[in-house]
Amino acid sequence: MLVDWIRLMQYSGARRTAALHAKWEQVDWQNRQLHLFTKRGKEVIVDFNSKLEAHLRDMQQRQQPAPSPFRFPSPRSGSYLINFQKTLDAVRTRAGLPAFNPHDLRHYFISMCVMEGFDFMTIAEWVGHSDGGVLIGKVYDHLSPGPKQTLAKAPHLRREAADAIRPGSQQDDRRRAS
Repeated sequence: MLVDWIRLMQYSGARRTAALHAKWEQVDWQNRQLHLFTKRGKEVIVDFNSKLEAHLRDMQQRQQPAPSPFRFPSPRSGSYLINFQKTLDAVRTRAGLPAFNPHDLRHYFISMCVMEGFDFMTIAEWVGHSDGGVLIGKVYDHLSPGPKQTLAKAPHLRREAADAIRPGSQQDDRRRAS
């Protein structure tokens, strides 16, 4: 279950508690969306990426014969698991890994989305930010040099640059006049 929880956060950008509290009814297979709820009850809708969809299908197929409404059911209470932190710490220590915080998976998800070229507003919606992508732009913009390079190569910009240096152009006349 620990690996499933980690992968769910890695592939969806979910916060730790939103992932733990999630129910199977929040998976919309038809529209390929995962519905999560923040600690304040705000709904966050994450569109499936291929890894998220495959992971959710795999989890669903491995469910016990008497399925729980929760994706991470507690074997004791019948509700959801409260926290994996003790288990995560024990595994990390035993494996000799450095400190790890489940929130790092959220940063991983956002970073990967930025590097894939998704716009900041879409990523912000997926992770439940209400600022329209401003925070993501401030924190992660350095990871997206590709779109700027692509825009600079756009045909209309090349024409303007060529006009600026072509003898006899308005730009050239202005340059000579100054």
